[in-house]
Amino acid sequence: MNHFILTSLAAFFISSGIFAQSNLIVYSNDGIKFILEVNGVQQNSEPSTNVKVENIAQEFIATRIIFEYKKIPILKKSFPLTKGNEVSGQIILNKKGMYKLRYMGETPISSAPAPSNQTIISYGEEPVSVNPSTTETPEQISPNTESTTSTTVTTTTINTGTPANSESVSMNVNLGGQSVGISTSISGMESTSSSTVTETTTVTTSSSSNSSMPATSTQTPGVETISSGGCDSPMPSGELNSALASMDSKSFEDSKMTLAKQFTRVNCLSADQIKMVMQKFTFEETKLDYSKYAYEYCLDQPSYYKVNDAFEFELTIDELNEFLESK
Repeated sequence: MNHFILTSLAAFFISSGIFAQSNLIVYSNDGIKFILEVNGVQQNSEPSTNVKVENIAQEFIATRIIFEYKKIPILKKSFPLTKGNEVSGQIILNKKGMYKLRYMGETPISSAPAPSNQTIISYGEEPVSVNPSTTETPEQISPNTESTTSTTVTTTTINTGTPANSESVSMNVNLGGQSVGISTSISGMESTSSSTVTETTTVTTSSSSNSSMPATSTQTPGVETISSGGCDSPMPSGELNSALASMDSKSFEDSKMTLAKQFTRVNCLSADQIKMVMQKFTFEETKLDYSKYAYEYCLDQPSYYKVNDAFEFELTIDELNEFLESK
């Protein structure tokens, strides 16, 4: 009986440990291969089109997608994770010809399907062996080099110093009434010529690339970047709801602020979305601090007055207004 109880308890704790962690799946449907990094650590050693990372303990992760085709810029995205669930993201090519990593949702690990042709990895905090062909350095270009050699012959005439002939010259010069006779001999110098050969090598280089885009893509894609004042779309509602749920699970205001800043700085948020985040805080001071931080990441800054509804006191609104006027 005791043995049965111990076995049951062990199974319970093992099961609890498994479902206290999360999984992440990143995949592409157009054949584009990539390396996945989670929290700055490379997970798969070879480029793949479908990568699953299991047993992630963190509640919020930052990912980077490094494409096998080096001309595609690196994608960056953060995900809030729910314990016991499997979160998925899909790499898509949008209408602008730019690759994006889109949040697709989550499902309980116990009921998640097992796709075929998937690279499955147990999350590691130490990087795997890096394949040199998958580093993020710019695409290496293999030059075709042609050398052209031209030879220039220069003929220089020099004096060798050997006398060829000589002549004597005599003259009388009258100096102050005195007649002075001067006699001199002029010797010629024999001229000879020598040739100097100068060889000049001209190198003509033509560059070519050995890499090519997958057959399914007909254009060179770019990537949408998110920066202050450069937002073009708000954070997807599904991602925001997951992030807000993660904030609700935090007991301390500081932990909520840390989480809020993490997903804010890697996304664009509308003024309404920022107000929703502010409403998750308890203290007026924390709401004010976050509203100042989030302004740089606001999609519709002219509508930032909407966040005032999250405050309780007029003085706080005045302080935020002073801050915005100083920007």
